[in-house]
Amino acid sequence: MEALSPDDGTGSWATAISADGSAIAGQVTIPPDFNHFGCMWRSNEPPLLLELPSDGYATRPRATSATGTVVAGSRVDWMGTHKATFWSAATGAADLGTCLAAQGLDMADWTLEEIVAVSHDGSTLAGNGTWRNLPRAWIVTGLPAQDAWQPADFNGDGVVNAVDLLHLLASWGADGADLDGDGTTSAVDLLHLLAAWSG
Repeated sequence: MEALSPDDGTGSWATAISADGSAIAGQVTIPPDFNHFGCMWRSNEPPLLLELPSDGYATRPRATSATGTVVAGSRVDWMGTHKATFWSAATGAADLGTCLAAQGLDMADWTLEEIVAVSHDGSTLAGNGTWRNLPRAWIVTGLPAQDAWQPADFNGDGVVNAVDLLHLLASWGADGADLDGDGTTSAVDLLHLLAAWSG
């Protein structure tokens, strides 16, 4: 167990972890104004502050894609208004409502307040907001996939090969390579791995 930096008393909160466990998203407070910045932590890397939009007071990550390529949540402006926001290397900080309107969607009746879930590849987002001033959950699909995570790639090297097969065999009968979610590594998981073989 270890504390996530910074450790200078400014405070940090974890709010999401990627499916492969390599990335944690959350918040840190930064002096002198003590704004709440979104933050990403990865093993053996310094904390990465997520970009704060110009009218933002706080950023609040709530979910990540499988390897943390896409982080999503909300930002709060100085008036206390929440806006659904996502971050990626390709987009930086992006207001989801503005992005959808730019694609030709009629957003006049919608206020997208927060994103609470991201699909493994980042192409689907779900969250909460209002439609004609009534609380509404929503889902957005068909976004560009930005995360090519493969569950059978146990060592995260981008291919499913003999190294991953050895990991599965070493986990046989336990849950260390459980690909079908039944709690045990078995022949069914072996078939999943072989179907994903790429190396």
